Amino acid sequence: MNSWTHRPYEERNLLNPAFCSVLLWHAARGAASKASSPRNSLSLIEAFLILPLVLHEKTRISIPKVITTSMPIWIDSEPLIVASFPSRCRSLVPHTKEAISFGGQKNLFSIENNEIIIIEALKSNINKFLRETSDEVRECAKKAEFIGRWFAHTGNPETIFTLLGVRP
Repeated sequence: MNSWTHRPYEERNLLNPAFCSVLLWHAARGAASKASSPRNSLSLIEAFLILPLVLHEKTRISIPKVITTSMPIWIDSEPLIVASFPSRCRSLVPHTKEAISFGGQKNLFSIENNEIIIIEALKSNINKFLRETSDEVRECAKKAEFIGRWFAHTGNPETIFTLLGVRP
């Protein structure tokens, strides 16, 4: 990965570690909000699936709006999007690592027992950031939160990775 000053302008904006860490914060918040699910946190390894699902516009738009739509049904209905998912996932690994590191350093979340635990103290700052951004950024945050809930509803991380055709 290039140093910050050597990255293309678009990469600095679209894959900004602050923005990506906010997306991970929302995904972890979504996972934690699903109290009735078998688990209520986002695993560290699942964080590597968030950016490829949220940042790719066609994927983000195709993700269901209701939690009752199962992930296997969505995958069956979107074979072309899912077919390209592994390569997107691989290409975003360095940016996900950077977002995890940034979010941890800025106290957006902590990592405990390989789970991302959000720190609610910055919730108002994150909400202020979202109010001042574009509709697309807010949509990305909203989808990240939905995906967190969806993952918690779907099952363990191994099942999710298998369904999406990727390996940790």
